[in-house]
Amino acid sequence: MRTLIPLFAATMMGCGTVGLEAFDTGGEGSPLLGVDPDGDLSFGRVSPAKEKSAVEEVLLYSAGDTTLAIVDVYLNESSSGAYTVRNDLPLPLLLQPGGEFPVEVRFAPFAVGSFSGELVVLFDNGTEEGESARIPIVGQGCEDPDQTGSCAD
Repeated sequence: MRTLIPLFAATMMGCGTVGLEAFDTGGEGSPLLGVDPDGDLSFGRVSPAKEKSAVEEVLLYSAGDTTLAIVDVYLNESSSGAYTVRNDLPLPLLLQPGGEFPVEVRFAPFAVGSFSGELVVLFDNGTEEGESARIPIVGQGCEDPDQTGSCAD
């Protein structure tokens, strides 16, 4: 299921300014960010002994009638060290209406237990502060007594 997030609905709050450079997207109207999957990005149970990280994809898309400028995509600093995103994304990214861009999130639990995180997508809405969408991430490191990379039942 896809989620639509109007850019005017999620203003970043905080001290000081983010200092965004405004982009001339050349369009009239309100840009809309679409996010798929809807809700939490869930990795389920993953063994800490698994050699490769588990990978899930978040699809960002322009659901409005004007160009959408994605300025930054990052993990919230409160996210556990078990999650990663590529740091070489082609940013800023301009998405025409209907355009989309996949972002891979990797999960490599380092212990048994629950891990949470948050993927933050920062947009240009013509203000210095910009706006953001936040996607919760959840995953669990499972018991793997034989160190085979598979979860025990």
